[in-house]
Amino acid sequence: MNKEFPDEYVETVFYLWYEGGRKEGTAFLNTIPVAPDGRTLKKPTLANWVRSRGWIERADALDAEASRSLDELVIERRKKMYEEQVRVADDLVKKGMEYLNEEGKGIQSDSAAIRAIDLGLTTQRISTGMAEAYVKISKMSDEQLTQTLQKLLGTSKVENEDMVDAEILDEE
Repeated sequence: MNKEFPDEYVETVFYLWYEGGRKEGTAFLNTIPVAPDGRTLKKPTLANWVRSRGWIERADALDAEASRSLDELVIERRKKMYEEQVRVADDLVKKGMEYLNEEGKGIQSDSAAIRAIDLGLTTQRISTGMAEAYVKISKMSDEQLTQTLQKLLGTSKVENEDMVDAEILDEE
């Protein structure tokens, strides 16, 4: 009698298989716990589950979700970096303005104050624009990115109006 394994056990094995690098060999099977009824998982059963239960597609979907989460994490870190640059730029502008309004507040000369203001304003302009551009780009679809790149490169795809879509038929 070929009794099915409990669904909870199959799910546990799926996650062990996925986290173990999608391996199906004997070394992997030796790490699998026994089923609640004391049976051990055999290689043909595991191979069957991988194929018949959509494990490969499910693992690919998990990989894609993990990749998307990492992308979002990187975007968030980059955004925070730009926000920090804006904060530093604001501080430089403030210190430069303080010096010009009342001498001796951390910047020691008129030229240093003017350089601090200029650097601060330049950093603000770049950081603010970059943060906004980065967020906008991160939300674009592949098709939108391709169209934008083609437009920037001056190679936008234009269909030839003189072209005829046709098929050649063999004469009998």
